[in-house]
Amino acid sequence: MKTKIILSAALLALMTACSSNDNAKTDNDNKGKVDIAQGIEFKVNVKDFNAEKEYAGTRAAQKPDIISRKTVDLGNNLLAEVTVQRDTTKTQRPATATRALDNDTYTMLVFKGSFPSYTLEAQCTGTLKDGKFTPGTRVYLDPGKYIFVLHNSRLTKVTTSYGTPGLKLTRENADKALIGQTEYTVTATPDPQYVDFEMSHVGCRMRIKLTGWMPIQASTTASLQAYNTNLLPKDCTFELPYGGDKLNDGELNPLNEPLTFPASATTPDANGTYTTQSNEYLYFVPGTDMEGFKLTFTGGQIYKKNMAGVSVNLISLVDPDIHSAHVMDINESYLVNINLKYNFLYLMSDGTTDFINSTQYTALRASDGKTKRYVDKQGNPLATPKVPIAVVASQSKGIAIALKDANGGNTCEWDNRVVWNKQVNYKMFNSVPTTDMFNDMEGYKYSWEISGSSDGMVNALDVMAYWRAGEYLPGVSLTGSLTGKKWHLPSIGEWKYVYTALSLGDASLLTAYFINHPWNKPMPDLAFTQVGGTALANGTYWSSTEYSTSHAGVVSFIDSPVKNSLWWTTYAKNTQANVRPFIKYQ
Repeated sequence: MKTKIILSAALLALMTACSSNDNAKTDNDNKGKVDIAQGIEFKVNVKDFNAEKEYAGTRAAQKPDIISRKTVDLGNNLLAEVTVQRDTTKTQRPATATRALDNDTYTMLVFKGSFPSYTLEAQCTGTLKDGKFTPGTRVYLDPGKYIFVLHNSRLTKVTTSYGTPGLKLTRENADKALIGQTEYTVTATPDPQYVDFEMSHVGCRMRIKLTGWMPIQASTTASLQAYNTNLLPKDCTFELPYGGDKLNDGELNPLNEPLTFPASATTPDANGTYTTQSNEYLYFVPGTDMEGFKLTFTGGQIYKKNMAGVSVNLISLVDPDIHSAHVMDINESYLVNINLKYNFLYLMSDGTTDFINSTQYTALRASDGKTKRYVDKQGNPLATPKVPIAVVASQSKGIAIALKDANGGNTCEWDNRVVWNKQVNYKMFNSVPTTDMFNDMEGYKYSWEISGSSDGMVNALDVMAYWRAGEYLPGVSLTGSLTGKKWHLPSIGEWKYVYTALSLGDASLLTAYFINHPWNKPMPDLAFTQVGGTALANGTYWSSTEYSTSHAGVVSFIDSPVKNSLWWTTYAKNTQANVRPFIKYQ
């Protein structure tokens, strides 16, 4: 693969140098010239990655560092939102790394002329110590303007296909290659003069970040592999002094770079997510197109799904202003964030069930990067989006939980009648094992069927919590198979499916009532809020499971900085709690 790419402004600014070829002449021949080995002090500083992006001002005054974003359906009930951004992590350069810089051999080339014609005036090798380059030989230059280029041994001087001097970088040296370029006018006096080199990393690098809505285990491993080798050059050649071009050559094939990840924190961050970053940076030559990569998981699980073998194609870098694709560039560092989201199933207003990408909240975009695309769960395009009204809690039971609380989000009593401490349902649970409440799936019967009440009345028309659930309006008309369907107050057994389906709770732990269980709050919060709903409140919700004449079953969600939990208990019927309606759609 051979590709010719115009150099970025960063590289052009980076590669300016000057010199002359009078090294071996006698003192009389060098009369009036400047011995730059003695008369010029060369100061060397190594810039951090992405330093060029901060020249225009402070970071706070600049645009966000996000370069590209795209959502990919992984096909295993997971979505991956892939975001590429500039890595703002500052490089911590240990003393050993500084010594490695000093221990290398450096070459300085000096050019004279103007575009497009330059002459290589001088070349010498030397050493670097304490931030100063010392030429190993005497170099004499006439006073005048020159372009000085300094590079370490990780770049090889070559003759380009244009017959001009150039430097070649191979991928094996992309992590350590350094180059600096500056323009300076040499004068007869003073002595000494000072020339500053701002050295840049010639290679570019990336790091992978994983984001999830459940903790990420340390057993998670992955491999960066080639998806399209035509986009992954093996080396590149720079024309000197700045020429305007670089040539990419070769292909990275095969490519299999292993990645490991430390465990995420066990509590979510301020965004409600859990994150971890790869222990490794991966380095490449400029001109590499990130779209040529794919990340393949080799171990670990998330959302109780084995991730081994799951692949995510990375995305191209896109200028957000003009939507023009570009490639990885010199001295740039990228952070690729793969946000793994559980692909919740929603009940739509027409009675169908589908995923978020069939709704107005789709993350899919057309080729212009802006126009929304809607597809159903079979991948068929939709002309108009579907309207979600509930999150499916159980497909086998055909039940879904509303996106918002009833009663405008206000609490109410379970029964606010004068005589509230009496049996309402046709059965109660205080005389049976309390774990039987977890199997109670008769919320609709208690709410709307005469046979579900103790007095032959419809509870949804007479008992406060039932009534609030039954009067719930999702903000859109129900059509199709939902025509005539009614919202109801859920039973404890129906709440159990919220615990297992939305929070991925372990049903085998439900061996006793009146007990707390772990509640992975970020996941159900996302299920509701990403489609315009509201998260379950930090509080208590009524169920239609009647425990005794005075108490009804409730679920209490407890937010804690240490651990979120769900408490299965009962409340007196004349106390206050929230109502979140359910609907039986089949």
